[in-house]
Amino acid sequence: MFFKVLFFLLLTLSLIASDRVQSNYYVDSDAIYLSHVVPHAKEDFKIFSFDRGQYIKRVKAQELLEILKEYGYPSYTAESRYVQFTKKSPIDLSKIELSVREFYEKKYPDIKIKTISVRPRGFIKSLSENYSVKLERDAHLSRDGTLYVKTDDHKKIFFDYDVEAQIDVIVTKKKIKRGEELSLFNATRKSIILERLRAMPLQDLQKISYESKQHLNNGHIVTMRDVKQLSIVKRNTVVSVGLRENNVVISFSAKALQDGKLGDTIMIQKNNLQRLKVVVIGKNRVEIR
Repeated sequence: MFFKVLFFLLLTLSLIASDRVQSNYYVDSDAIYLSHVVPHAKEDFKIFSFDRGQYIKRVKAQELLEILKEYGYPSYTAESRYVQFTKKSPIDLSKIELSVREFYEKKYPDIKIKTISVRPRGFIKSLSENYSVKLERDAHLSRDGTLYVKTDDHKKIFFDYDVEAQIDVIVTKKKIKRGEELSLFNATRKSIILERLRAMPLQDLQKISYESKQHLNNGHIVTMRDVKQLSIVKRNTVVSVGLRENNVVISFSAKALQDGKLGDTIMIQKNNLQRLKVVVIGKNRVEIR
């Protein structure tokens, strides 16, 4: 019984969502037809026309709803006060779409892109063959945004774009304390739909070891702001020091005076209080070079 009720509830919500008027429609004809709003309309009728020399038609949502009701679609609703119809530009957008794809794939090597849509901000009759595509530096943190193309004559033409994709992120499985190492015991890799992120997400725990810079709650999407590369040598801990001389390795113990990551140069102090510069080569292991 519960599942039947849940099924009908989800079906109802789906129908409601599908009967909602969008705030913007793109059309490929000189007039606006019923089928642009109701894709599966049984009969098609012209409901608006573009004004002469214009490529955008803005109408009150209530006026559109009255027209839909008149043609037998009374269930439609609108969230915005106005609805805009924009005539599609007869230009090839494949180069811009490819640039968007390459930009996101560079940021997210394992991204799975389903669709990429690009639309000019206004009607464009033609587009120069030679142009460069420019996206914001942090555009990858959101699925949608605005880009521009720069032509040879230094003109900027703006486009809106949307990327439907899934990315891999690291999500905490429990509360993590500041300074705690991230591992598969307290975090896991998860695939999510890209919507909007506050910072670049951490995507892998295998190649580089990280520790938390702050307390993280359970279920938190870990970003690069939350972590730093793990210090495999901690300040005031005892480290093994290696010194190579004439193919002979001499080793002794000393106290680390600094935290250190792999490859870092840090200071150590021997038992006789002598201080030396060393290079971190492993967990609590350093080498004099």
